[in-house]
Parts: sequence; structure tokens; C-alpha cells
Amino acid sequence: MSIIFNWIPFQEELADKLLLYKNKRAELFQIMKDLSTQNPLLTYLHFENEEWWGSRNYEIDPFSIFATFNRQIKPTNKIEIAKLIANKLDVITPVPDDFTGIPIMNNQHAFFGGNDEIWELFETSITCAKTGNFDKNFEVAFENAIKASGNGLATITMGLFWIRPNTFLNLDSQNKDFLENPKNGLNSVLANLPKSLKKYIPNGNEYIFMCKEINRLLNTHEFEFENLPEMSHSAWMSDDLDDVKRLANIVCLYYARLHSNDTEYKENCTKTFETISQLTGIKHNTLRQNKDSFDPLFENGRKGYYQKPLENKNKALFELYTKYKDMPISELKAIVDSLLQEIYSHLKIWVALLHLVRLENELLKMKIWHQILLMKLEVKTVLINSITK
Repeated sequence: MSIIFNWIPFQEELADKLLLYKNKRAELFQIMKDLSTQNPLLTYLHFENEEWWGSRNYEIDPFSIFATFNRQIKPTNKIEIAKLIANKLDVITPVPDDFTGIPIMNNQHAFFGGNDEIWELFETSITCAKTGNFDKNFEVAFENAIKASGNGLATITMGLFWIRPNTFLNLDSQNKDFLENPKNGLNSVLANLPKSLKKYIPNGNEYIFMCKEINRLLNTHEFEFENLPEMSHSAWMSDDLDDVKRLANIVCLYYARLHSNDTEYKENCTKTFETISQLTGIKHNTLRQNKDSFDPLFENGRKGYYQKPLENKNKALFELYTKYKDMPISELKAIVDSLLQEIYSHLKIWVALLHLVRLENELLKMKIWHQILLMKLEVKTVLINSITK
């Protein structure tokens, strides 16, 4: 596959610079507090909340700093925040202009729990990644960080992946499913676990084994992905159509929350549905009907479509409704913008491919367009070889 992720060297250097503040936490806290007054994108940190920050000893952990731009916000905002922090901490590596492939946090959960627990894991993980020696200190730090209030396996492994993506395995839902799918040939990574990852949290020793084993497999060069970032990217890209539908339905929920008189609704709802339909293959009428199913649940000036309660009609839609119904509309819009941006970024390579080649074979054209609609990159080599023959 050989994808160049420009964000890796930047995030690794930023991690190194943040580590310098392990014993200067008050200074780091003041730096972030000052930066929050310079940019409204950081006001969500609420440094004015003395009671909350007091309970954290007026300290901000390094993973939560990474989360300021590795969350559900527009790419331009990610770049703006990253530049602000990088300039203050004298990071030399340029801020990337593309964050494709980075797992992101939910805006409602953009903090990591614990101070000492996070700093210990942060330090030991960087040391282990540099030396290749995973000792007992890492095992203990890993387990303690997961136990800290507000954290969990997905949160902690996401943070580790941010700072050393070629060493640590991110265990979010997409990667768990990808590892457990037999067709991907990565089952040996799970060999030392007593049960499915979906129902089990690995201890430090088990997680170390998983990281070492996945890197061993990738070094055999028998897979289309050559490293952990490429594998993680493939895991996201290989999600089945059900997941694509879920993302599209978040967009449906967003427009259901807007009033009929809202300019955004009047001008962009139909256009957005048409775009999603063209890019994913989901029928426009299906998107419209799902939006109509959400409509009766909001004060939006529309009756919508109601036959029976949504929880009885469509459990998947009801789960999305429960999760996003009370989210501030500005935050939900940021999520929608981010989802659409992800779709567009993953399609760039295919659009470029169509522009670069002159095809007279209509069947081959149709095959390429089909892959564009399904957003699958794994057959890229096959298509290119077919075109050049």
C-alpha cells in the first residue's frame, strides 16, 4: 500500500517536547491556559472552572493536549490548533496539512483521566518505543492508566498510537473488528487472549504481545499494509456498508434537528443527501426516509414519518438519536463536516486515478466507479495493473 502519513513525524516530535514538561506541569498548564485565551477553539478546556481544574491539581496531561486537535473538528481547525501548540513548544517538524488515518476522540470526551497515571504511561511508552524494550514498568503504567476514571482500552491505546503509531496498536472498535476478522490473516495477534476483544481488556503483558506480534506479521511483507498506521487506515476503510450507513444516518439526524426555516436546512439538506448518495451508493430516498423518521422527535416544523416509536421501528436509528439528540448543534455540525471531509479525502486517490488515465473500456470505467462508491482502496494495485496492460 505504501501511504505517506505526514502527521507521524510531527506528532512524535510533539510528544518528545511535551515529555520535557513531566516535572514542569504547572508551567505546561499555564501555557495551555494562555493559549486558550488566544484561540476560541480551545475554550472547551474551561480553564475558568477552578473547582474542576483544582481537582486535577491544576495540571493537564499530554494526551489531553493531543486531543485538542485529534478530535471531531474541521481539518482546518485541527491545523490551526496544532500550529498554535507547536509554535509555543518550539516543534520544528512542520504541522501536517492532512490528518487522514488518525483516530479521533468524541468532542464530549476529549479529556483523559488521571494525571500521574497518564504521565507515567506517556514517559514509559516513549522510552519503550525508542529502545524496543518493554519492561514491567510499561505493563504497570498501561494497566493503571486504563483503570483511571474516564479512560478505557480504546482511549488509552488511541493515545499511545498518536505518539508512536509505528509501535503501538490502537484498539478502537474498527481495529478490534479488523483483527478478529479471519479473512485479514491477523488472528495470531489475539492468540494469548482468553476471549474476544469485544468482551475483554488485555493486561499490560498481553497488550505488549499484541503490539510485538502485529509488527512481526507486518515485517513479513505478506500484507497489503506495511505498518501499523496503514493497517489502522485499512481497518477504517474496510468497514462494511453498515458502518457507512451509520455515518450517513448521523448526517440525517443533524438535518432532522434543524428547523424547516433554517437556511442550512433549506439550502444544503437535499444537496448533501445527493452528494452522499453519489459517493456511497446509498439511495437518496433512503437518506430522506431516515431523516423523516427522526423528524417527529424534534421541534422542527415538520411532521415527519411516524408509524410506531422509533425504538421499535429501527433500533440503529434510535441508538443514534439517543447519543446525539442533546449534543449542541454546533458540535453535531462539526461532526458532520468531519465525516464528509473523511469521505472526500478517501476518494481523492480514485478521482485522481480517473483523471490520470484515458479509458476506452467502459466496463473497466464502471468497475472503478463501483470501487469509488464503496470506498475500497485494497484493489488499487489490481486496477492500476489492469489499466496499464
